[in-house]
Amino acid sequence: MGYFKSLIGLLFLFASTFSYACNVNSPIKIGALDWESGQFSTALVKLILQHGYQCNVETVPGAVNALENALTQNDIQIITEQWVGRSPIIEKGLSENKVKIVGDILKGGATQGWYIPDYLQQKYPELTKLADLSRFSYLFQDPENPTKARFLNCPTGWSCEIFNRNLLKNTGLAKQFNNVLPGTGAALDAEISSAYEQKKPILFYYWQPTGLMAKYKFAEIQFPEFDPQCWQHLLQRENSTSCVSGFPSSTLAFSVSAEFTEQYPDLIALLSKIQFEPQQLNQAILEMTENKRNGETQARLFLQQFPEIWQKWLSDSASQNLAKALQTEQNSNRSFFQSWSFSEELNQSLANTVQQHGDKFRFVSQNILDWLLIPLEKVLQQLPSWVILLSVFLLGWHSTRKWWFAFACGFGFYFIGALGLWIPLMQTLALLMVSASFIILLGILLGILMACSSRLHRLL
Repeated sequence: MGYFKSLIGLLFLFASTFSYACNVNSPIKIGALDWESGQFSTALVKLILQHGYQCNVETVPGAVNALENALTQNDIQIITEQWVGRSPIIEKGLSENKVKIVGDILKGGATQGWYIPDYLQQKYPELTKLADLSRFSYLFQDPENPTKARFLNCPTGWSCEIFNRNLLKNTGLAKQFNNVLPGTGAALDAEISSAYEQKKPILFYYWQPTGLMAKYKFAEIQFPEFDPQCWQHLLQRENSTSCVSGFPSSTLAFSVSAEFTEQYPDLIALLSKIQFEPQQLNQAILEMTENKRNGETQARLFLQQFPEIWQKWLSDSASQNLAKALQTEQNSNRSFFQSWSFSEELNQSLANTVQQHGDKFRFVSQNILDWLLIPLEKVLQQLPSWVILLSVFLLGWHSTRKWWFAFACGFGFYFIGALGLWIPLMQTLALLMVSASFIILLGILLGILMACSSRLHRLL
């Protein structure tokens, strides 16, 4: 009888030890976010689940809206940085019990708003409020359309792009400001950094946690108080209201599919414990940006450097697994590779180049923009769409003499137009045509030089 009790006890111990084990035949899919804090948090959770809890984990790239829709269908199981109350898709998923919000990643919540550099507000101390932007719009001249000012929004597909556009419209600032959308979060950061390093005026949307908030000093434009009812209207793409609201301080959390919460309660308990102090997260993102690291590299360094933080989140057995994996990896790298880095010198050299010669580069790029790219864009946009489609069809047939290929080319352009992306398509086509022209000119020049020099020919 005593032997039987001991056996039962061992079985319970074994079961409790491996209760967190994942189904290796069914991978956990995490949405791959493309901004720095999202990249870091995605990689951090992936490493913890892989090495600590022995899970099979996949990351799935995509636009935020696409990932959120996938989460409601359980096509992915985790989004590692959800601004609670900001996404209509997630709010709908919550109301239908398809999505759950778990944890509180950032102590004190995440903030957002419209900003200008501190040096600009020091020069114009009366530029502090939303109502002042109309009077000072001349400071933010848009180089692509000098008759209007420029507001730097966040990328297309992000929720902030929608409510910022609605705020521009509802405040009447859309009459004076162009709504400029960078391609990615990294492009947004690069635009802000370039302006700041050159002490240029810039009006932009930004948020925290981010590395730029730790690196630079920004002055926030003061908005009216936050109005929850108005905010829900501002989140809608088709917004017919004229209300204006300040920005909420949002809880930063994990969004997970409802099926995932039922399948892995131990992993839900893990996610509910993960939390950073603002300085910890901002500093990690800043180091990631400054050293040109990807999210996985920075997450791995964080885990190696701060075990006292993440050990509070994990079970004892998972902590041991993760610590062992990190130590093994560290020893493996140490045994062969020396620690060489030129990043600090290169980054400083780049910053100096921007500060000293940024105006010259901007002058060249601005002239190319004004005299080549923008006129070509206007021509393509003014041409009837059927002319473009017919030209693409004929070029496809001429290049291959295959009718199916010509039809595929023409239908591809038509399909993009049907998705409402005809103007961005023409902008992209203009960019490619200008780029190809420069490449052809460079190729002709190099061809002539190679013909004149057998040594250069051999070298190239």
